[in-house]
Amino acid sequence: MGGDMAVAYFTLPKGEDPEAGKQRIIDAVSSLDEETLDELLWDALESIADSYVVDEEEDEVPPEEAKRIILRVVEEGFNRIPFRDVAHLTIGDREVYLTGGLTWGDSPTDSYDPFQRLGEVIWKLEQVKET
Repeated sequence: MGGDMAVAYFTLPKGEDPEAGKQRIIDAVSSLDEETLDELLWDALESIADSYVVDEEEDEVPPEEAKRIILRVVEEGFNRIPFRDVAHLTIGDREVYLTGGLTWGDSPTDSYDPFQRLGEVIWKLEQVKET
């Protein structure tokens, strides 16, 4: 029995420089209200949010801490782009950054977890923007 193939990715609009994309996402996160920050943290990053809970009964993370966590996820993901375990493709109207490989329960590459978290943040931000 072999490992499973796992891929993590995030996308940017076609032609957008990664630094410009990172800044756009940082600006979007910085402008969110407290309720949306909390929703973004728990919907996109539940796996790491639990370790930052300060009130067990309320599952509460202070808004400034939530923002700091999300911004750290953005930085960590974008900082992985130059690594050799990352591929860049242009598909249609999107720039796709991806990483992956075979896994036996662990992360297949060093960039996998940061990309997976960043992809979740970007997806959730797009959902918020649509509402």
